[in-house]
Amino acid sequence: MLPGVFIYFKGCMTEAGWLQVDENLRLVPGIVAPWQSPAARQIVLIYYNPARIRASEVIKSVRNFGYDACVIDL
Repeated sequence: MLPGVFIYFKGCMTEAGWLQVDENLRLVPGIVAPWQSPAARQIVLIYYNPARIRASEVIKSVRNFGYDACVIDL
């Protein structure tokens, strides 16, 4: 099983916003798949390959794309 990090995106996450987040994160080497919670649209679980990227680098990637987000669990 791949590790994942829970990230909270501040502000309202629209469907278009989620599609942009998903598309951008899949371009980052080592990020395998982001998954959005259907119950809490601002919470995203990002699965990653620890051989290619560290958990701390996942949140940096999110912020580098300009998203206001924070880690809520590692």
